[in-house]
Amino acid sequence: MNSIKSIFIILFLASTFLLTLGYINKAFAPPPSGFSRPQSRFTPPIIMPRPRPNIFIEYKWSTKDVVKIFNIAGLGINNSEPLNHLDYYYLPTYANQAIKFTLPSLKKEWAGNIFSFNIKSSMERIKKYYLKKNSKGELYSWTFEKDNILVVLNGLIVEEKARMFEHALNQLN
Repeated sequence: MNSIKSIFIILFLASTFLLTLGYINKAFAPPPSGFSRPQSRFTPPIIMPRPRPNIFIEYKWSTKDVVKIFNIAGLGINNSEPLNHLDYYYLPTYANQAIKFTLPSLKKEWAGNIFSFNIKSSMERIKKYYLKKNSKGELYSWTFEKDNILVVLNGLIVEEKARMFEHALNQLN
């Protein structure tokens, strides 16, 4: 009985091998007479990428320029220092330059941040972050921008004083 099974298995394997060999020979055989292959291969169409918005901002101002114009305007910025990784903890991205400062009227309370960017999307992300926090009532702040600069002021600053910061920022030429 085992010998009959062995014979059938051998016959099955041999027929499978011969069928496979015949298929391989057909696959690599030259085309039949009268059959013409196209002379050129298919060339995909040229796809032009969509124009992307300008992702870079002309780098016009540094944070030092902004501090200087604020001090010239008599706004009295104190204790300006660079933002560290803890200050960036909640922010969605980094700026090219960023400082935080205090004002004498707010004592030691944080008064504002000045960000300087060279990538437009980074500026937009931080601006949207603050605007979203304002709309949810989680934070209140004043945000002003000019060219590559974003100024974020504490909401405790009265509107008249905040508008003085905005006016001074717009004086950058």
